Amino acid sequence: MIDSRKEAIDAFRVKCLLVDDLQENLTALEALLENQGVELYSARSGVEALDLMLQHDFGLALVDVQMPQMDGFELAELMRGSERTRQTPIIFLTAGSWNRERIFKGYESGAVDFMFKPLEPRILRSKVSVFVELHRQKLRLADAEERYALSTSAAQVGTWEMSVDSDEMVCSDIGLRLFGLDAASPVIKRSELISRIHPADRQHFEAKLQLTMTTGAPLDVQFRVLFTFSSEFCLSAAWFVGSMQTVKPLQPRKGRSLASLVFTPTSRQRKSQPTLSCALKKKRTQPTG
Repeated sequence: MIDSRKEAIDAFRVKCLLVDDLQENLTALEALLENQGVELYSARSGVEALDLMLQHDFGLALVDVQMPQMDGFELAELMRGSERTRQTPIIFLTAGSWNRERIFKGYESGAVDFMFKPLEPRILRSKVSVFVELHRQKLRLADAEERYALSTSAAQVGTWEMSVDSDEMVCSDIGLRLFGLDAASPVIKRSELISRIHPADRQHFEAKLQLTMTTGAPLDVQFRVLFTFSSEFCLSAAWFVGSMQTVKPLQPRKGRSLASLVFTPTSRQRKSQPTLSCALKKKRTQPTG
């Protein structure tokens, strides 16, 4: 029997960042947290940590205070300066003495908690589990809000008419815009439209389309489309989710079929992170030693 609780946890798996300049400390942390239901990522410096934060969204960071080049306090301040990582909880790990001024400095730089080495495994796991569950609830809430927004928003609909016997298809103006195409003519190549589909979804889409063209079966397929948009200051791109269905049966002899395109934006757009990127570039160019 499938464990429904485990299934729910896997659906909202939380990523945890471990930062320590000593590999033996990282190895010990990984061993302590391996059964906590989190994805663990390790960094041996502040620069490595910044690099990982550009690639992943973390629900918790365990950061050693005493590190060369960039200590834990400086890393925390950089994290607080970025919109992407501002809300990431930070637990500082330190082998230093219990110093009130040092504790205050840690909280001012963005820590939510302190732990002193040697670490007590049960206390560490307990603290981590609290923050992990809080982040998991945040992910569940965001998912529920997205589902509600998608269910209540008006869908953008475009139409296309495809020739079974050639590579040509006729797209409505909305259909062209939804695919990010700026064609002078509504007649485009089918291959041009397919090239806008996410590479991971392309084979599935083509297989479904081929099945409809050869058997007349209704077309009902979901896929992602690359949509590029520009402003006065930048050019950006995001993946949008779309679905396509036939709205009248395929008639092979006439060689044409009409379908609708329904698109809704996803929340998985890549956002630029100038603060972290600039901080990482600055640290990499600073002389060492």
